[in-house]
Amino acid sequence: MHQVQLFHSGDSANHFFPWRHCWDLPLECSPCVLLASHMRVNLSQTLVDVAKTWGIEKKNILAVSDNASNIKSAIASTGWKQFGFLAHTLNLIVQESIKLVHNILEKVKTIIGHFKRSSKATKMLADTQRKNGVNIPLKLILKMLVIRWNSTFHMTEMFVKLEDSLRSTIIGLLYVSLPTISGEEWTVLKELSQILEPLDDATQCCPKKL
Repeated sequence: MHQVQLFHSGDSANHFFPWRHCWDLPLECSPCVLLASHMRVNLSQTLVDVAKTWGIEKKNILAVSDNASNIKSAIASTGWKQFGFLAHTLNLIVQESIKLVHNILEKVKTIIGHFKRSSKATKMLADTQRKNGVNIPLKLILKMLVIRWNSTFHMTEMFVKLEDSLRSTIIGLLYVSLPTISGEEWTVLKELSQILEPLDDATQCCPKKL
């Protein structure tokens, strides 16, 4: 079995890391560098060359990779079977799905971004939390600006837990105009958090390395 990883370095080159996993052979990696201008041509041939170097070109090979089209195409050209990373597959599914609530999530990010930039707003939110008996560290909330889909889950989860505190605090922010989240949108955020939670659990169960 191959595990295939490809990283772009930003210097017109791609760093390619095929890993070998065989029952009767030790784990091995053969790093390669591919020029971006020739990557599509070279990727498939590089996979074959690495397999020959390892002496496994005649074995039944299963290549495990992300679901990027260039990787899948290169593996298909070799005639090997390809299996996508579970975590990456989940990421693609969720990223596509949450586009349906993009506008609501942008409101959430704008509100969190304001609290991140304004010490006055942050203090008001902390005071409101204490009055409401809520104990969620503000530093966890303020760093939840989205990078990956599971960041969307954690951001949304934190946000809905602070609904009452946020509503009260935002009313008191007379000096700034923040997006209004309607009652229906709060419901959507709560349901989104519930839907994403088991997917986040599944991602956490995925091994970091094969």
